[in-house]
Amino acid sequence: MQSAKIPVGFFTLTTQIFYAMTQEITRPILHKAIKNLDVSKEFKSMAKANGYKTLQDILDGPLHELPFKPQSGYRMLKEFLDILDEHGLNEQIEKISE
Repeated sequence: MQSAKIPVGFFTLTTQIFYAMTQEITRPILHKAIKNLDVSKEFKSMAKANGYKTLQDILDGPLHELPFKPQSGYRMLKEFLDILDEHGLNEQIEKISE
């Protein structure tokens, strides 16, 4: 039986493909309707009052203004950041703070 030689870059490529697949699996949360997410009623009300249909809509705006939007506050900002964290989207939080 002959053993197959695996190219050195194979593992790097495999890791990159796995990471990309993982991101595709995790990121759909950003595009799901907020009304269908498992979030508080207050968060859903805040989203509706401000025309946010998805979490991505919130990310697309200036996040530092979120607590000052209608039916919002620092609790809504915290819940939003907790949702991102819960779904492994910490890089989104890092982008926000830059």
